[in-house]
Amino acid sequence: MGPSNDTIESLRAELAAAEERARLAEERAAVLEDLIALVPGVVLEFEQQPSGVFRPTFIGGIGLQTMLGYSVEECMSSPDFFTSIIHPDDRARADAEAMQFLKDGESHLSPHRMLHKGGGHTWVDTHFLYEPGEEGRPAKLHSVVFDVNRRTHAEQNAQEALLKERALRQRLDGFVANVPGIVWESYFAEDPTRQRVGYVSDAIQEVSGYTPQEWKQPNFWLTLIHPEDRARAEREGVQVMEDGGGSYSYRWLTKDGRTIWVSSRMTVIRDESGAKIGLRGVTMDITELKRAEAERADAALRERVIASQEESLLALSTPLVPIDDELLAMTLVGGLDERRADRVLETLLDGVTRTGARAVILDVTGVPDVEAQTADLIVKAAKAVSLLGAEVVLTGIRPDVAKTLVDLGAELGSIVTKATLKAGIAHAMRSRKGASGRTGFR
Repeated sequence: MGPSNDTIESLRAELAAAEERARLAEERAAVLEDLIALVPGVVLEFEQQPSGVFRPTFIGGIGLQTMLGYSVEECMSSPDFFTSIIHPDDRARADAEAMQFLKDGESHLSPHRMLHKGGGHTWVDTHFLYEPGEEGRPAKLHSVVFDVNRRTHAEQNAQEALLKERALRQRLDGFVANVPGIVWESYFAEDPTRQRVGYVSDAIQEVSGYTPQEWKQPNFWLTLIHPEDRARAEREGVQVMEDGGGSYSYRWLTKDGRTIWVSSRMTVIRDESGAKIGLRGVTMDITELKRAEAERADAALRERVIASQEESLLALSTPLVPIDDELLAMTLVGGLDERRADRVLETLLDGVTRTGARAVILDVTGVPDVEAQTADLIVKAAKAVSLLGAEVVLTGIRPDVAKTLVDLGAELGSIVTKATLKAGIAHAMRSRKGASGRTGFR
């Protein structure tokens, strides 16, 4: 007797259900394979061999070739292939983390390097999950290896950028600390007429007496400028904006009531579009420089006054007096240095040329000592005047002066000598009368 119809129908139903389950499993497997193929990494499955070695039984994902440069066949060729391509410097750490994984059952290796087939290495992050077998030992291992090379490089770049920024900040802080002035930046709160300090160095308090926080008020710098300089400073601020920079000097009133001179060198700050958004610059205390300039100006003025006075005294000490249209007289008083001797000769020649005089009386009564320089002056004067067609009459020759001239060997030549100025004038007058009807004297 064969199976009943009910039994046959039941078996058919179970077979159909099994076929449906198989079909669904195949669909799920196909979907899973499609998903695995899209994983941006390497999907691995390992089975533990009797020897204890885990041999790869499945390799999927899209990252194997792009991440590491190896083919599936190369990776399946050796049980410890993936262990062998871990960077030697990271292998000990990876082994220790893997042992911990066997205890925890689910873990991942911290980012480590794997050697690329074409040379170099790639940073990866490996996640593990195992299926327990007999006695709790892992029968299968499931692993996903992700490429974190870009992330690692980004982290390294970020760290390097942070270190560079820190080093740059330290250099800038050191630079600012050693600048002999105030380093500052001002930004426009609403428009260029309302400037708000974005940064000001600590030197501001030493120079002005005000704290950096007090400088945060809009246009605070303008309230410190001396009232007499304020309008000019505002005009110069407009000029800086037009020119893109500049350097100007004005007075500040400090917090403790002092008046100081400062010089600000500044440039315009622009945004990425080129719009003007502020100013930055360095302001230095130039009070001592201004004081030195004023002292130099005063000294130069004093020198000019002294020189003018000396020139006036020289003119007064070498007076050339006209006796009449053809006769001039110069009376010397005091010693004759080189400068005064040159002045005497210059005045004599200028006077003879200008007046057309025919005779010049040079009176040395007031000269205390006649030395070689004085004798030389007399000889030069006589020769120079004679070249202009006039003669020299030397008066005031005292006995001691006459002796000195002889001792010095002064060659007076045709120079007429008289004891007094009166005698010299009388001689000149007689010479002119004796020359009546003839040109000149004699």
